[in-house]
Amino acid sequence: PLTLAWEADITTGMGNGSPIVIDSVVIVTNLRGELYAINANNGKRIGWVTVGEAMHGSPVIDRNIAYMTSANERESVIAFDLLEGKTLWKQEYGDIEVTPLLFNEKLYFGNTAGTFFCIDKEKGELEWKYRLQENIQRKGIRSSATVSDGLIIFGAEDATIYALDAKYGTEKWSYNTMAPIFASPSVNNGVVFC
Repeated sequence: PLTLAWEADITTGMGNGSPIVIDSVVIVTNLRGELYAINANNGKRIGWVTVGEAMHGSPVIDRNIAYMTSANERESVIAFDLLEGKTLWKQEYGDIEVTPLLFNEKLYFGNTAGTFFCIDKEKGELEWKYRLQENIQRKGIRSSATVSDGLIIFGAEDATIYALDAKYGTEKWSYNTMAPIFASPSVNNGVVFC
């Protein structure tokens, strides 16, 4: 049977994102906009910092940089240098409740207003955006994206799975599932599961 190895206090609840482990460090964000580093062996806090507003998704780590999304519409995508302990940049892309996808030096994510973005990871500048078609009642994107064969695939509240060209943002295909999609899709042997 499972037994508790340790527990750590991160002062408030977590969003939908999972903690991530790199080497022997657990990285986790919370709904207060804080980023925590915890020793994976004993649960002792290595450090923490407030970097934004509520963070629903997991951070994405690339070398020493953590890329995070936030519910703060004015500072919703954040790049934080873990070694230097400082914010490199913050950009405004609306209320975001997903984990960004890092692929080919770009970050991909959607916001709750129904717009999907591709941005450069160095400065957070917009490469392209794709707006979901008119759907007044349910148009938000609360599904983190995945990538397969150069396609960025994600679900939306309008009950549709979308596949966009990673380089240009053009829609390659879409499929209506008849129910809102909140979970991240996964792809195996050319089949999308959601």
